[in-house]
Amino acid sequence: MKMIICLLALALVCLDENGAHGDISNNLPLIMQYVNRGTLSCTSVQTQGSFATCPTGYSPTGCACGYGCGSWDIQNEMTCHCQCANMDWTTARCCKLNFY
Repeated sequence: MKMIICLLALALVCLDENGAHGDISNNLPLIMQYVNRGTLSCTSVQTQGSFATCPTGYSPTGCACGYGCGSWDIQNEMTCHCQCANMDWTTARCCKLNFY
């Protein structure tokens, strides 16, 4: 996911042959070349307690908490943290982009 954001940001600041800022539509084929070469892999990690950490290489894209708790945050770009007291379980939905 971070790679896509970086590529889009790069396209916004690329210069064309005249030194003027290029239109993102001019760079879209290049961006899509990289995006189309990737696949998204996702898995869920469920643990007891307030924390669920994604495997190495994966990033949490969402969290779920037990006891109907809807208050959570992502810590260290890898861990879902449910903020309610006495959590019985926490689930992290973890995804990564694979390029081929």
